[in-house]
Amino acid sequence: MDIVFISKKITQKIEALGQARESILSFAVQRASAIANYDKELAITIVKLRMGEMQEINGVLVKEASISLIEKLAKGICYNARLRLEKAEGLYRATQTNMRALEAELNGLQTLNRTLSEEV
Repeated sequence: MDIVFISKKITQKIEALGQARESILSFAVQRASAIANYDKELAITIVKLRMGEMQEINGVLVKEASISLIEKLAKGICYNARLRLEKAEGLYRATQTNMRALEAELNGLQTLNRTLSEEV
C-alpha cells in the first residue's frame, strides 16, 4: 500500500463519518418521536379500556377487561406504534455502531499512514 492510497481512504472515512453524524441526528429525532407517540397511544388505549370503550385487536373486540389485563391488552392494541418504536431504535443504534466502526477503521488507516510516512 502506498501513502496516496491510504490518504484517499482516510478522506473517504472522514466523509463517511460526517454523513453518519448527520444521519444520527435525524434518527435521534425519529426515535424520540416514536417513543412519544407510543407512550401517547398506549396511555389513550389504557384510558379507553378502563372506561369500557370497545377496542379491537386483530378483529377481536374487547368489551370489558379485568384491571390486571388492561396493560397487556393495550400493548397488543398498540403493536404498530411499538413496531415503529423498535424500528426507530434499531436505526439509531445501527448508526451509532456504524460510526464506531468507521472511527476504528479511520484510526487503523491513520496508524498505517504514520508507519508508512516514517519509512519514507
